[in-house]
Amino acid sequence: MRKKEFGKRGEKLACEILAQEGYEILAEKYRYARGEIDLVGLEGEILAFIEVKTRRLGSPGTPAEAVDRRKRSRMVGAARHFLYTHGITDRQCRFDVLSIIADEAGGLVRYELLRDAFWVERGGSF
Repeated sequence: MRKKEFGKRGEKLACEILAQEGYEILAEKYRYARGEIDLVGLEGEILAFIEVKTRRLGSPGTPAEAVDRRKRSRMVGAARHFLYTHGITDRQCRFDVLSIIADEAGGLVRYELLRDAFWVERGGSF
């Protein structure tokens, strides 16, 4: 399976996994000039900005390791933009990372959902 097709399969798996975990997906591939958020969802009353990383079984490292400082910074910027453009001022927010390991055909092998995967500077708030 080609990289682009594999990535799309990972995105589909992510939506299925998050639905099973109780999330309501509000937005997919939210973009703004300096960043992107794969998924925005609600888990109960908490607004979650979710980065999805999919890797093939046997790939070195963990998918979550790819969410480095630069990626986190871009997610924070996109999250601030999302909140501003949607007029959201009073919602508890967090950043989650969903790591998916899939076989060569894009079938789910396992996943790990890291809620509150990282904190934003200045006391964890926006």
